[in-house]
Amino acid sequence: MNVKLIEIRALRKIRIQREERLSYLRQRCALLRDRIEQAIRDESEKSEQAVASIRHRKHERWRKLFSHGFDSLAVRRAYQADHDDTKEIARIDASLLDLKTRLSTANADVARATSEHVQCLRRLEASNELHAWHDRLRARHAAAREQAAADELHGVRRGV
Repeated sequence: MNVKLIEIRALRKIRIQREERLSYLRQRCALLRDRIEQAIRDESEKSEQAVASIRHRKHERWRKLFSHGFDSLAVRRAYQADHDDTKEIARIDASLLDLKTRLSTANADVARATSEHVQCLRRLEASNELHAWHDRLRARHAAAREQAAADELHGVRRGV
């Protein structure tokens, strides 16, 4: 019985350490998620400004082109600049998509860490209940032994 109690106490200690580690990981994942969310907000703001700037440049480029006589070289340059701007917008969108993917991964990590944390807490509570049950059982056995020893001592004194 004493060995099982020691094992239960060791298990309880391990579970407490695991709960602390999982709590730390959950907090770390939540912090990472918050940082990624902030990065997404910052990148979104930058991309909106960049897209607005690119559209303005495109508008100005074509407005300037149409205000002068037809020049095929200028049209080709404007078309190439539009193509480059489209690539830049695609790069910005890819960057935002990457950040959103990282955010979804971080959210999944937080959910997994939270789930593991809850499971660990449940196991720890079960371990605490088992430990308390063993303590009560040990106390009852000790009381029964004391009672038996007292009865035996009392019987010896009476001469039975």
